Amino acid sequence: MGLKPPFVVNVHDGRQLRFMQVQVQVLARDKAAMDSVEAHMPAVRDALISLLSDQQADQVTQSKGRERVRHQALAAVQGVLKKNAGISKAVKALYFTDFVIQ
Repeated sequence: MGLKPPFVVNVHDGRQLRFMQVQVQVLARDKAAMDSVEAHMPAVRDALISLLSDQQADQVTQSKGRERVRHQALAAVQGVLKKNAGISKAVKALYFTDFVIQ
């Protein structure tokens, strides 16, 4: 399931403010889990925007940095669902299908 629209946030690179656009897809274990993601989309988007906007551009331009953020994003989505729906590990994976920094 794609989280639409893409996430667009400001990131710092030490000298100037840049922007990052990220398209996110989530993989859930069943339809009920996907319905829960959809039902709590405002909280999911808020958690991901907060996480993404807290990144440094030079750290996420490298694959290890993106992988770290991807794992943090998965944990953030799982945390939202646990807090708001009482389900944990409903989302099995999270993928960045588009990742642009300008």
